[in-house]
Amino acid sequence: MVGLFLFILRCRTRNIIFKRKSANMFLHQKELTEKQFQIIFLLWNKVYPVAFHFDHWQDLKNYFISYTDHHHILHMKNKSIEGWWCDFIREDERWFTILVNNDLHKRGIGRSLVELGRKQHKSINGWVIETNELPKIEGDLYQSPMGFYLKMGFEKTKINVETNSSIKTVKIRWVNK
Repeated sequence: MVGLFLFILRCRTRNIIFKRKSANMFLHQKELTEKQFQIIFLLWNKVYPVAFHFDHWQDLKNYFISYTDHHHILHMKNKSIEGWWCDFIREDERWFTILVNNDLHKRGIGRSLVELGRKQHKSINGWVIETNELPKIEGDLYQSPMGFYLKMGFEKTKINVETNSSIKTVKIRWVNK
């Protein structure tokens, strides 16, 4: 009988933890490899509106390296990155970003990444694009994930940014109560 199983393997040399449920795996790391950054770059540009794209994977890497105390969680299936969580320190607060492959929304990957990522913190912040219908690279339109975050217990703050192209982003915050 093949059932779901969970195991944890610690790799001391890279501070890596694997959590596996069937063929799905969550990989925890303090740093990403160059290859992982390249894959996340492609995923980033596929998931986010064109206005938020990076021109090169190195630009994405440099953006995140400018912050400190990173914690990455990769959702893997058959050695393929399907989702990514990263939390880090920016301006003396814990922040996060998350990506899930567009084709895999509504399958619990985002929920799992958020739950795994935030359980290590008392509070965490993020920026959410609140503007809907923005064009993405493959021609489809971006839909704001604000409803998802509100269901996950995040609260909208009064801090927001509107860019020149009328894109509105809002700071969200989760506090462990």
